[in-house]
Amino acid sequence: MLAEQLQRVDELQKKLGRVIPWVFPHTGGRRAGTRIVEFRKAWRSACRAAGVPGLLVHDLRRSAVRNMERKGVPRSHAMKVTGHRPRACTAGTRS
Repeated sequence: MLAEQLQRVDELQKKLGRVIPWVFPHTGGRRAGTRIVEFRKAWRSACRAAGVPGLLVHDLRRSAVRNMERKGVPRSHAMKVTGHRPRACTAGTRS
């Protein structure tokens, strides 16, 4: 998915004729190519569009740790990947 997003940004750079230093810029309208300043608003819109209103970013972090553990990745490595610090942050993620 990240490779696809980078491809979209590359296409937008070519269209606009300038470098876009962000991975997730505005992609259309008058703000095309500019930085998304208000993450929470963009997140809510994206979640509604995906059919999962109310989803929290932290929900995905916990799911990522759980999925990595299911694939055999040690919890300490999974926590480093997701940016979790204290072990208590992932307590109860085993299912």
